[in-house]
Amino acid sequence: MDSLADELLDMIIAELIGSGHTLTKLCTVSRRLRRLAEPHLYTALRIEPHRRILRKLMKTLQARPDLVRSVTKLDILFEYPVISNHDLFRYPPDLRIPTQLFDLVETLTHLKALDCRHQLFEDLVPLLDVPSSNKFEHLTNLRMGLHFKDAAIIEPVVRLPALECLDIDILWIPIDKEPYMSDREDAQPFVNTRIRQLAIRFPVSLYPLPIAQLSSAFAESMVAIETLHVYHPPGCGAEAFQHVLNEFKEHLAGPLRKLKLCYPRKISPWGEDRDDSTAGNREIMLDALLSSKVEHIQTDLSIFAPEHYTLWNAISLHKLEFPSTLRHLNLRYIERNADELQPCAWDYRCIAQTIRIRFPDLECITLNMWTEHCYSDLVEDLGNELGSMGITYNVQQSPYWDAIADPGTTGTGIFDTSDTGEGSDGDNRFGGREGGGIASGRVPPWRR
Repeated sequence: MDSLADELLDMIIAELIGSGHTLTKLCTVSRRLRRLAEPHLYTALRIEPHRRILRKLMKTLQARPDLVRSVTKLDILFEYPVISNHDLFRYPPDLRIPTQLFDLVETLTHLKALDCRHQLFEDLVPLLDVPSSNKFEHLTNLRMGLHFKDAAIIEPVVRLPALECLDIDILWIPIDKEPYMSDREDAQPFVNTRIRQLAIRFPVSLYPLPIAQLSSAFAESMVAIETLHVYHPPGCGAEAFQHVLNEFKEHLAGPLRKLKLCYPRKISPWGEDRDDSTAGNREIMLDALLSSKVEHIQTDLSIFAPEHYTLWNAISLHKLEFPSTLRHLNLRYIERNADELQPCAWDYRCIAQTIRIRFPDLECITLNMWTEHCYSDLVEDLGNELGSMGITYNVQQSPYWDAIADPGTTGTGIFDTSDTGEGSDGDNRFGGREGGGIASGRVPPWRR
């Protein structure tokens, strides 16, 4: 291989990106190949809490400025620390990521820091909160953990000049945790016009009041959001989504084009609302949605339809209240009736025609059905009629009981980053497929 031109070797190495093991072997062939391949090994760093690895990494980066310039993605993979009485969420000093690391990686564009809670609040956030700091001036994608008391952290985050995609995990931290207080002298609110995508993942422990408060902090500081993802585990029902959307109603009337409201795939049969007590909030949410220009919707049918629905709701898509600008619709439907419905003379052609009239730009419908019965006509007949109208129709049927989770089970997200249809973005901002999908929950430390 040493006889090949540098341009050809660059093409070969580009094909091997993503296979760290192969690139590592390539570096041992010759010094020339090492010079060409080694920077690609440092493009995306995944840091683990290991003393020797941290020391060696810092030593290498300090001695090799050429490698430092190659680092664009940083993923901090610290696990939950052991909880003790007065030393909650602490690591030994030599296991903490040195702040000098952020001084070195000035070309960082992607940062993911979820489980290092002590690190996030004590080291990373103050770095973000320095007005003159240029450590993160190239950062475009940030995924971080955040406690719902720490709404003050949002302001230094949204001040990042190049940030476009923000992904927030609301973490469970003891109730006596003190909120983060900024030391900035200028308390003027800052409005970001560059952030285009916002994802919020709520834990089951949050109830509507803090959800509304935190959502308000996001909505006020980010005015140009085009894609909004809200992930919520079972427990609070559709009301939590309604509180979030109420805070983002101005965005619905403005630039918002993609909306995802996601439960985990496995739900508890007692986890969703059993009455229509949230009908008022639902009507407000639907009014805001109908007046919007949203083009992509991915959600659970129970959020928009009455809780006690039947299979008829799953096929009467023409009766659902969505904006006329809709282009891609991805719905999850869980059949709650134990007895199979008697066949009805459904006019699928009329349904398809009505859908086309109501949604003239509609291109694709994906229906995730969790039922005890197989409805072949729903898949074939309706699919044929929609296909004749130029609408792609995908149906995924699964047994009803597969949708029921045992207590304490987090399950797998139904809206994975690996989905290829329009219903998902089709790309994972941090590279590679993440553990349980973007909607999957993370097990709290006391359940481990």
